[in-house]
Amino acid sequence: MNLKIVIQLPNKLKNEIDDIANDLYDDYKGLYVKKDNFWITLREINNADSFMFRQIKSALYSVSSKSDPFVLYCHELQLLNHRRKSSMVYSLRGLTSKLVSLHQNINSSLFTRGIDRDVEVETPNIEIAKKVSYKQLPFISTPQVPIEVAAIDLIEQKRTLTGVEYKKIMEYPLFGGYLLVTKIEDDKVICENSFGKSVTLDMLEMPLDIKLKDVIVKTGASYTIAQNETRVRAIHEQIQKEKQKNIEKG
Repeated sequence: MNLKIVIQLPNKLKNEIDDIANDLYDDYKGLYVKKDNFWITLREINNADSFMFRQIKSALYSVSSKSDPFVLYCHELQLLNHRRKSSMVYSLRGLTSKLVSLHQNINSSLFTRGIDRDVEVETPNIEIAKKVSYKQLPFISTPQVPIEVAAIDLIEQKRTLTGVEYKKIMEYPLFGGYLLVTKIEDDKVICENSFGKSVTLDMLEMPLDIKLKDVIVKTGASYTIAQNETRVRAIHEQIQKEKQKNIEKG
C-alpha cells in the first residue's frame, strides 16, 4: 500500500492554479499534475503493510488532536531540482511556522511508532508539474485564495492501466485548542473546530495520553479543562452530566 499524507486545497484555488498551469504548458513541457491532485504533501510512505497502516493512523490521530487549525497562502512559483528532476511548485506563506511544526510532528510521531524518518525532507509546497525543463520562470501573479488548514488527509496511491489514481482513506481534523460541542450521543461527541470542521470524538477509542492545557469546550455553558487534566476525562464528565439531565427531564 502506497500512502500520502496531505493538506487539501480549496476548489477555487485549484481552479486558479490549473489556469496558470495551462498558460505555462506550451513553454514549459513536463508532466503536469491533474487539477484534482493539487495538494500540499506532508509525507509519502510506500509499501505499508497492515501493521504499519494501523501505526500511521494512530500517529495522525495523535498529531491532529494537538494541532491548531491555521491559514496559508500561495507565495512564489519556483522550479526545484527535486531528486534530480525539476519540479514546478508554489511555495507557501502565512502561518508557515505552524506548517513546519505539523510536518515535523507527523514525522516524529511516525518515527516513535517504528516508521523510518524521511531522509529527503522537503519544505512542504504545492507541486504543479515534474520533469520540467529548468529555465527562468516568467513573472506570474500569485493566487490570493486562503488555504484554511482544518484537517490532514490520508490517501492511497494506486497505479492503473491509465495512470495513477488517488483514493482518500481517512480525514483527521485538527482540533488542538478550541472545540464547540454540537451533539452528544452515548460515548461519541460531535464537535466543530475553530474553522467549522466536524470532529467526532469516540471516548472508547481516544488515547488516554492526549493532554492539553486550558482547553475550552462549550456545551450550553463554558467548561474549562484544568491544567494537566486529560480531554478524555473532561468530556466524559460532560457526557455523564448530559445523560443525568435527560434522565431528570424524562
